[in-house]
Amino acid sequence: MSEISELIPVANTTNISRRADVLFVHGINADPRTTWMPDNKLQGFPEESWLYWLGEDIPDVAVWTLGYPASASGWKGFTMELKERADTITNLLLNHPDLDKNRPIIFVTHSMGGLLVKHILRRALSGDYPNAKSLVEQTKGIVFLSTPHRGSNLANFIEGLAFLLPSVNVSELRENEPTLLELNNWFCLNFNRLKLQVQVFCENQPTPAQKGFFGKLFRKIVVDKDSATLALPDVSVTSLDADHSSICWVKSYQFRKQEQLYGNVCQFIKECLSKFPNKERGEVPNPDNGSNNEAAIKLWKEKLAALREEQAIVIEAARKFELSKLIEECQQMIQELEYDA
Repeated sequence: MSEISELIPVANTTNISRRADVLFVHGINADPRTTWMPDNKLQGFPEESWLYWLGEDIPDVAVWTLGYPASASGWKGFTMELKERADTITNLLLNHPDLDKNRPIIFVTHSMGGLLVKHILRRALSGDYPNAKSLVEQTKGIVFLSTPHRGSNLANFIEGLAFLLPSVNVSELRENEPTLLELNNWFCLNFNRLKLQVQVFCENQPTPAQKGFFGKLFRKIVVDKDSATLALPDVSVTSLDADHSSICWVKSYQFRKQEQLYGNVCQFIKECLSKFPNKERGEVPNPDNGSNNEAAIKLWKEKLAALREEQAIVIEAARKFELSKLIEECQQMIQELEYDA
């Protein structure tokens, strides 16, 4: 487990003419290496990891794995820790000598790592950091592996996390549930503004509580399809035959292209690259059918109407305040889209 925040090079990171950087981001109580490959393969990192194989199959992207302190016992004040880690990683990415501010970034995230990346984008978009908006402009795609997005199912995720990590204080996680819900609402409301693509996966197999025979007696699905679903049009969830840990693994180099995760992520990266052509090769960008302003404006107006309807009947003061902020963001987004139309 990393003691510091660092970008660990995996493949093609010295290629100065590369077209994009692909950053893998692990979750809580995890590691930048062990998250992405089975324990019995760790001796062969990075060459025996699918992160390295991606670099072979898509040679014009660099592949990195992001390490940061993620011990479960260290996430005592969970939401504050999430903010602090987001700030630290934002500074790391903005100041890293091998990351060009004009080069696209694609994130591949697992579990809470997906929430961390959303928090990074939110902090960058807020204007709190000088030049941080360049990070938002660079981010062209995010792959979410078993990341809990849906608010109604976040409590189930917290219970599942406590099931896998007994050292986590469940009551503290529950206290921070509203903040995490608000983060997910922010992401959905600002999705068009972020101008990125997403790919979403969930697990469909229960995860053992611990290794060994007795651990297998107690099993639980941590992030199911409902929990992994983003409240966004045209964004579906792909269910993989894996548990919360093995969803991150591609086990065979020989048969990697037949594995659903590997094939889908490769295709996703290529689709992201197609939006940003290589001018030296005379490539032409593919049109983005999802960027139709009229459809986007219609969607935002429908969302605004729903928020106002809820605001008219809600009693709780905290929710009223939250709805006011969401309505303001909606109105701002509609103005920007109408200006661009």
